[in-house]
Amino acid sequence: MKQGYGSIVIILLSFFCIVDARFYSLEALNGDINCLIFKTPYYSEEKTLDQGLNDFKSCVFNFQRLLEHARQIKKPVVLIIPDQLEGYTPVCPESPWIEGARTALAWASSYFRFAHLGNVDVRVILVDQDFKQEQIITTVLKIFEKKYIDDPSLSKEEQFEKRIFKEKDFFSQKIIIHNYKLVPWSFTKKNKEAQILSPDLPACPAGKKRFLISGAAGFISSHLVEALLKQEHQVIGLDNFI
Repeated sequence: MKQGYGSIVIILLSFFCIVDARFYSLEALNGDINCLIFKTPYYSEEKTLDQGLNDFKSCVFNFQRLLEHARQIKKPVVLIIPDQLEGYTPVCPESPWIEGARTALAWASSYFRFAHLGNVDVRVILVDQDFKQEQIITTVLKIFEKKYIDDPSLSKEEQFEKRIFKEKDFFSQKIIIHNYKLVPWSFTKKNKEAQILSPDLPACPAGKKRFLISGAAGFISSHLVEALLKQEHQVIGLDNFI
């Protein structure tokens, strides 16, 4: 660090926690997990652009973490997405939600097709916008009641296409569901490389201040940190680098 600059301390967060109401585990009454479920969020006129960005991040980042966890615990995954993903452009108001669903579908395909990702048992259900949360248990159990066996003569891409079902195709079937419950899914993942640095901080120079900057490694915050250091302030940077 150049002479005359203030000091900076980087604190790395040691864990993150995912809690999202659209992620579920389907569990028997004794607590055994049957499968993990992600229902991609839908667009509505009441939603803001910020909500669209958060929903998009759930599809792009959090669903991949759910798939990774499913691979580790060797449990199947059900992805529930809109039945209409075509006909939208990037300027459509629905685009954050549609692109998020497309990305989630790509993640599901990858984790099923590639051995190094675990060849996770993934099923996809196409639903319309009127599909309700209370329908999830019934629909998922109908899918798993169908004893599906992949055709070895097909490519992995073709096998995955056979694992995509339309909810309407199962609408008339009846199934007893009182032995299962839908539980909002959350988990904490440790970051083995993370560490907390707590050095002795020197006193701030006269007339200067100590700043705590969150997301210090980000584009805007990093420039703010640099500007404060040039003014010889003391900066504590907080970032989990995720």
